[in-house]
Amino acid sequence: MASQKQPYHVMPGFSGGWHLCKENALRASSTYRTQSEAVEQARKVARREGVELVIHRDDGSVKKFVHYGRNPSPLKEGGGR
Repeated sequence: MASQKQPYHVMPGFSGGWHLCKENALRASSTYRTQSEAVEQARKVARREGVELVIHRDDGSVKKFVHYGRNPSPLKEGGGR
């Protein structure tokens, strides 16, 4: 049985900046000064690997899901204001 690829997350860092993390990873793959820089790089990585990208807001809640894989998970795009 093939293992499912883990999505990437763009989330706020604990001490500032924005982290690009693979789901369930203990450490950030990389850190960026702004959310837009992190999202730009995350889109490239997620597209190349064919995985889902989860973009978080400043408060950590989910802002958006972007699907690059062949069979996106049944997750819904984050709602809210």
